Amino acid sequence: MGKTTAHNLLKNSGFTLMELLIVIALIALLASAFLASGNYFTQVGKGRDADRKSDLAMLKVKMEDYYNDNNRYPDQPLMTNCNVALGSYIAKIPCDPQDSNPYFYETDAAGSWYRIYADLEYKKDPVITDVGCSGGCGPGNSYNYGVSSPNTTLQ
Repeated sequence: MGKTTAHNLLKNSGFTLMELLIVIALIALLASAFLASGNYFTQVGKGRDADRKSDLAMLKVKMEDYYNDNNRYPDQPLMTNCNVALGSYIAKIPCDPQDSNPYFYETDAAGSWYRIYADLEYKKDPVITDVGCSGGCGPGNSYNYGVSSPNTTLQ
């Protein structure tokens, strides 16, 4: 009797072909619904755009802190290296989340103003129009989002 019970247990311990096909079909259905709903790649781009906006908002605050202490904005060379500290103001200068390049930063020789530009992936984002970059901003009009010091505008 002990052998029969153990034998029956081993005999009934697998999945039937029908059960496997049902599970595979459900996984395929869920995967296709996930990828089709809301366009997966657009959502990933919007996520990186949220990081860009957050990075530039943080940089805008830190630029004003720097100005308040130094009576000027940082020189351009100080903002060209990602993941490097800017004194006690920024532990690591943020990089673009997609290509790890620094955001484009410009200032005048006196450090009296600054502009920081980024290129958002989701080109229909209403914030592009809100900041005035629907026709492009920055050098060569190659950016569509940015922040600037209060005494200048994005160009």
